[in-house]
Amino acid sequence: MNKKGKIISMSFCVSMVLGSQLVAAQNNQNTTVLEEIKVSENKVDLGSTTENTGSYTTGATSTATKLDLSLRETPQSVLVFTRQRLEDQNITSYQELLSKTPGVTLNKWDERVYPTARGFTIDYNLYDGMPTYSIADYGANDTDLIIFDRVEIVKGANGLMTGAGNPALGLNYIRKHANSKEFKGTIDLSAGSWDNYTSSVDVQTPLNSDGSVRARFVAKHQDKKSYMDNYEKQTDVFYGVVDMDLTDTTYLSLGASYEDIQRDGVRWGGLPAFYTDGSRTNFSRSKTVSDDWTYWDNKTTSYFADLKQYIYDDISINASYSNRTMDSKTAIAYYFGTVNKVTNNADGFLYDYVSDAKEEENNLNLYASIPFELAKLDHEIITGFGYNKYDFKKNNFAGTGYISASSLNFSNINIDNPQLSANTPTAPADLFG
Repeated sequence: MNKKGKIISMSFCVSMVLGSQLVAAQNNQNTTVLEEIKVSENKVDLGSTTENTGSYTTGATSTATKLDLSLRETPQSVLVFTRQRLEDQNITSYQELLSKTPGVTLNKWDERVYPTARGFTIDYNLYDGMPTYSIADYGANDTDLIIFDRVEIVKGANGLMTGAGNPALGLNYIRKHANSKEFKGTIDLSAGSWDNYTSSVDVQTPLNSDGSVRARFVAKHQDKKSYMDNYEKQTDVFYGVVDMDLTDTTYLSLGASYEDIQRDGVRWGGLPAFYTDGSRTNFSRSKTVSDDWTYWDNKTTSYFADLKQYIYDDISINASYSNRTMDSKTAIAYYFGTVNKVTNNADGFLYDYVSDAKEEENNLNLYASIPFELAKLDHEIITGFGYNKYDFKKNNFAGTGYISASSLNFSNINIDNPQLSANTPTAPADLFG
């Protein structure tokens, strides 16, 4: 230790001596003019989109108040998953997004997820600032994020612009738009473990000579299996939008999207935890209580229209409408009970569940943004009206209920398909006298 300390001291003294000699030499010479060093900075212009900027933030967000405020000006905690961050972290779906969001507890089993934040359930979503309401199970539709430019997350109460709101957090999905006046596009191919293959295309082009009318088309196909027996998931996404600069002050966007998620060999619940003698079971992680006839399919179709009109240069009138429908078909099996440790036979009950559900939602949003100056300060007033209509229908198929579990053996799980049929409405008629 002492030798090392001496070496450091000597080197320090030498550097001091050399430094003093250099200073003396410079003082004896004429004044030296150093070469000019130019320092430049490439500032990223954070506009209304984040793709192709390489940025991990956005210039302004209106999710909390509809006012275009910077993250610093917004009086709530705001997290933005820009297109760059989504790609860097390979976040492609709703469930993956929540798993990467600080402060979110993601309770997940089988195909269902129940996320919470600040002790409350997360069930509040917006699309381009328009709220949506859904009582459907969050396992029903694991939204793909390829059609979105970014996702803005506001934590805490968010009912300022949407009625009751939710004290957990709100997610605002900002769609991609046709921003380029030149033809351009990308094609992506990927492959992963468990036969996970994905292909996608994203193309945008002008539709007239001056580029005032532009179109964009996005498509994706994914097919993947899993370490779990029987499981396979296929996802198809299609999205199209046309953006029109009708005048220098009038802008119109029309778009539609379609998402088809098909899952086969799905499970509903986990494996039994105990043998009949009370000891813990020890199954392979690939084993599930499912069969190749089980499925959970979801088809979601959305249409939207956005119109913005500027008056007196800075006052804007905004009108938006959207329609969303989702069809969900399910056939699953659930076992609860124990397992005979010697024979691996089931000792419990097997429950099958088959359903057909449909939800439809219509949204209308009208508001005006009026900026003005008062007392040498800039201000802005937002006033408007929002309307939402949500319908949900669900049919359970005839025969749904308990089925025999006597033939179920956990060494080689094979569940008979109950072959259930849809409910048949009846119209009773009586003749009496």
